[in-house]
Amino acid sequence: MVEIRYRDHCKVADLVGETLAEAREQLKEEFNIPDKATAKLNGKRVKRISEAQTCLNDDDIVSFIDARGNGIFLIAASLMALALCGG
Repeated sequence: MVEIRYRDHCKVADLVGETLAEAREQLKEEFNIPDKATAKLNGKRVKRISEAQTCLNDDDIVSFIDARGNGIFLIAASLMALALCGG
């Protein structure tokens, strides 16, 4: 069994032997997983290109994480650096 997590959603499903890309497609509508969400398998980030070759095993934990909101931290860090350096 594989545990799938996205935000407040959590599900244990029999996805052993399937690829990460197949799991994403199966749960995309049920969990409302956006295309830009990053996948993590057992805590390690999996690139979108590698999802089709990554097979799921028993007791795996798959998490999908939204990439949104990361831009605001970059902007804030840039503005802080400018302020500290004097413009």
